[in-house]
Amino acid sequence: MESVHYYRIGADIELYLKPPQLRVEGQFVPLHPQYYAVLLCLVQHKLGIKGKQSEVHHSDLLDAASISVESEGTDDWLRTVIKRLRHVLRDDGKKQSIIKTHRNYGFELLLDVKAVQEPDLESGTSLLLPSITAGKTNLTDPQWGEREQHTLSAQPQRTRWGPNDKRPAGISIDSRDGPLIPWPELKREIEEKLFNQLGAYIPVNCTAILKDLYGRKDWIVRIISPRGEEVGGVWFGSNPDDKWIYDGLVHVGKPLNNGTAEVWQTFQRFSDGTYRRVRVEK
Repeated sequence: MESVHYYRIGADIELYLKPPQLRVEGQFVPLHPQYYAVLLCLVQHKLGIKGKQSEVHHSDLLDAASISVESEGTDDWLRTVIKRLRHVLRDDGKKQSIIKTHRNYGFELLLDVKAVQEPDLESGTSLLLPSITAGKTNLTDPQWGEREQHTLSAQPQRTRWGPNDKRPAGISIDSRDGPLIPWPELKREIEEKLFNQLGAYIPVNCTAILKDLYGRKDWIVRIISPRGEEVGGVWFGSNPDDKWIYDGLVHVGKPLNNGTAEVWQTFQRFSDGTYRRVRVEK
């Protein structure tokens, strides 16, 4: 039995399974893994693969994104996801021509969906992401749109916390005097692309703040819940759970009173500003 290669949604939207990626009007659109999971859930309900109706309950969408229904702020998070999906699919909350809201229940994908087992050779188009030699691809999702263009072949990077090298708050890339990602950009980056991978440890919609330490201004990064509670910390370049040895990675965990931390998970930063888990400590 042939496996599904991608789903064709309407006339010009394609949702690929391996690798997971979205193409709209012939252009690949970077999509966060949890957003992709929500869209895939809508598609599979439309086809009857999951459930007998195309309307999808809030709880099923949250479950698809690996978010507990008991987490704080799930309704706001899901509304944000649907808003982003509508944007990249050329829809909006007023038209609702692609994703329809069912008040007090959930959402429904309105377009027809077809499961495609074989690559469409007659179209003459490649089904793979463009390589780095193919140039740059415009991003249409405003979540990623602060930088106008990105290459889709991201490279792993080593990070250093700027203040440790007498630089402003932010991270240096690959060396003490390497390119600096300033704090405003780094804050947005970790809130959108790192925190959403920590659902087992922190509530939804947490924010990152800078705090002073021993009289040194803006020296540490802490994670703050929607209730204003400190629920964790982020360390760039050095492992607080291993005598602060420099490894260039990004560690997330719970600060301890002895100046160390209980590290939950460790990530590698990539050149496209994404974070990929390399180790689970606890």
